Amino acid sequence: MKKADITKKMGIPSSTLKDWSNSNDWRYDFSQLLQKMTSEELEKIMSRPDVQKRSVKYHRLLHIVNRNTKLDIDLSDIANAFSKSDFQQKSELSHLIVDRFFRECDRDDYQKLLRVPGIDQEGVKLTYAQSPVSRAPFHQEWDNLLGVCSIAEIQKTKKQPKAIEFIEQRRALKNHV
Repeated sequence: MKKADITKKMGIPSSTLKDWSNSNDWRYDFSQLLQKMTSEELEKIMSRPDVQKRSVKYHRLLHIVNRNTKLDIDLSDIANAFSKSDFQQKSELSHLIVDRFFRECDRDDYQKLLRVPGIDQEGVKLTYAQSPVSRAPFHQEWDNLLGVCSIAEIQKTKKQPKAIEFIEQRRALKNHV
């Protein structure tokens, strides 16, 4: 059977099959067995009543926050991370979740995040505004999406001390003369 057929019939991603086809992988023998089977043999095995069919719900956010960790973060942990509480009082796990979300996710992931029970737009906005990620200069997309003023914008609108204003005026005059 071809890898495309295995992917279609068994729901195993092609990238996973590629990893399995490496002779050093412990699932190498299994991948070879699958490739040598015919489509009819696989359908016969899959139709048996003693073979359990499992459905896997893929959630990109869970994949992102659990990647390269030995933790088993679930949606309740994510909802807790984006609660309306003070960011400094949150756990290290919540800090990890928030950091990874704002560094690696996009607008579509944000919409999916809002569909998670227990998460609302105000909680996400408050968490972002209090997190160190909001201070990074390359997160203007999140500033715009959430309607949060960045630190740079706040500093621009802040009234400067009179001495600094005077020095800047003198420099401007000196440069134009």
